[in-house]
Amino acid sequence: MPTSASILDFDVEREIQDILKLCGTNMASISVRYMQRETNAVQMEHGLRTLRRMEEAGQLEYTITSNGDQVFHIASITKILVAVAVFIAVEARAKDRVPNNPYAKFRNIQNEPLTKLYNRHSTTKIGGLPGDPTMYNLIVHHKGLASSNHRLLAPDGTPIMTLAELREDLIRPIARDAAYIDVKEPWTRYSNTNYAIIAMTIEALWGRGLDSFMYETLFAHLGMKSTSIGFSTDRGAGSHPWVVDSEDNLHQIPELRYKADGAEAGALGAYSTTQDIDIFFKFLLDTFHGTEIIPGFDLDVLGKILQMTNKQSGMVRFTPLGLYTTLDSSVIGSQSSNMLQFPDDVFSTYPVLPGSSGEEMPTFHMVGSAIGCNCATAFYPSQNKSNHAIVVLTDTSGPVDSSDHILRLLLRRMAGLQYSHHISHSLWRPKSVRDMVEQAKSGAMQKWKEDTQKDMELLEKAPKIHKNITGVFKGDGFSQRLHISTTTDGKACINVSGSSTPYKSKTFGLIWIDQNSVKVCIPPHLSIDCLGNGDWSDLTFAVKSEGFLVTKLTRKTESGEDHYLRFS
Repeated sequence: MPTSASILDFDVEREIQDILKLCGTNMASISVRYMQRETNAVQMEHGLRTLRRMEEAGQLEYTITSNGDQVFHIASITKILVAVAVFIAVEARAKDRVPNNPYAKFRNIQNEPLTKLYNRHSTTKIGGLPGDPTMYNLIVHHKGLASSNHRLLAPDGTPIMTLAELREDLIRPIARDAAYIDVKEPWTRYSNTNYAIIAMTIEALWGRGLDSFMYETLFAHLGMKSTSIGFSTDRGAGSHPWVVDSEDNLHQIPELRYKADGAEAGALGAYSTTQDIDIFFKFLLDTFHGTEIIPGFDLDVLGKILQMTNKQSGMVRFTPLGLYTTLDSSVIGSQSSNMLQFPDDVFSTYPVLPGSSGEEMPTFHMVGSAIGCNCATAFYPSQNKSNHAIVVLTDTSGPVDSSDHILRLLLRRMAGLQYSHHISHSLWRPKSVRDMVEQAKSGAMQKWKEDTQKDMELLEKAPKIHKNITGVFKGDGFSQRLHISTTTDGKACINVSGSSTPYKSKTFGLIWIDQNSVKVCIPPHLSIDCLGNGDWSDLTFAVKSEGFLVTKLTRKTESGEDHYLRFS
């Protein structure tokens, strides 16, 4: 059986450092938990490492410690915490027959359409959604809503929408059009909007904020002391995020403070540590093997989580714990920023175990990406085989997502040790992962430089358009605002905000392309949603004018056109 030392041994630590150096990552915190079910006992091995960048005398190295108390933004890893908390509320706590049970409204809601559930317990009302999804449907993105990151977030990830605006800006138009949408065939759409709506419904049932629900339902029970929904000023050890630009330079940036009451909170608004996420996965492993940590949350309830999927053959299998896949599949990494940029390249799609190993090795896999953070988890419990829980959190984003590759390295290392008699050493040797990182970096750096050069050329060729575009433009039917001004040297610039939050995006350049269009210039290292086919990937706005005054801006999105009318 592998031990923690044999998985996170000196050679693997050096390989991880090589990946971090290649990717320019400032800090990574890693937890590896491996458990073997034996005849009369459960034997568990655990290793934890935090690697911090350090430069001395021109040499770049990483200091390594065996702790995991550094707080990171964990982006979409938030979703698996919220999903499990919902199951605890519905399948365990709601069944308690005690006076004034705060979970009573969660009783028997598994099959109830979410809109009916919400409307029964909220003073505000929403219309029906396409296909009448339940909360459980949206947990696995079944009957899911289209991605709307361009409404939830500014291009640089700044949170700009409240839950109240979510109802008005996103749900009301969708509900209005639901009658015209053909819902005869099932569909799956992975979207942060699905979990935003789940959070909104949780608050209607709970009567308080999502942060309160998550604390009382999950975090407090498990002792996850450093985990919060939304940025917490008393969160203990923290770190400002870092980004790597198209010239391979590392920059520290101001922290994006995701809010407990923001529309994004249930999808990507959590902060945590590897230590706390490891506690969470240990709780699931202990429950799987018969230890009831939270009253009522037993193997039967956990079994429902493990078996729930979107059930669509031929498609990615979303579950409450992330994507379900086997280690010989290219699905691992499919939600990472690596795959977002290069969906068809081998350095994004390479499996943990190339070819057939003769053993089925499944895992539940989840990734999270935002400006200044990349993270990934893998988890699998088993009665007969080995169990694993791996957590990789980083404080850096850039051309290459290092957490994605480190996770694959550790899974490959674990599989190689467990099934060495089935797997050729050449297939799982750590160096082959480093080869993929080198190719990924080469491809991404070239693409980022080309994109940056295109914007520079647009700026050099920009015509002098004598129209007044400065002012505030408000979304037509939604609350987002574009603030356009000029710099001291007369150049146009823009930032994006909501109507009810104090936050605005960073200020970016705005270039005239011709009389009828302008383009926002955002460096690729400052936006995840501008990469690939992200929700902010098209940054060109059509311009409508009355005389010399610009009165309307229009941007094409995957879900239609966003129109902005002059507000001031």
